[in-house]
Amino acid sequence: MKVTSLVLLNGIAALALLAGCSKPAAPAPEATTSTDSAAPATPAPVALPAKSQKSQRAEALLQFIDTRPECQQFRATLEQASAAPADQTVDLDLLALLDQAHKAGCQKNPR
Repeated sequence: MKVTSLVLLNGIAALALLAGCSKPAAPAPEATTSTDSAAPATPAPVALPAKSQKSQRAEALLQFIDTRPECQQFRATLEQASAAPADQTVDLDLLALLDQAHKAGCQKNPR
């Protein structure tokens, strides 16, 4: 079979289209011989669900509540509120909770 210029041009055009659509090859990892310049491998970041502002505030207020057993009810309420995802509403008056913790002697200074 004789290869004509039309067949050859069609073949080259098809290869050019395939090459344009394919992903470039990933670069090969560099080999290091020195242990001083080798950086430790870092794990890939994990996407965490977004938190609402109230959840973030509840998490921040945990540092103001003591960890004694009699204060655990306040901590549990704040921990539950801080774990709520952004699409879930948190029905909690944070200032009132902090005031109740203060009246119960559970407020502490953050470190």
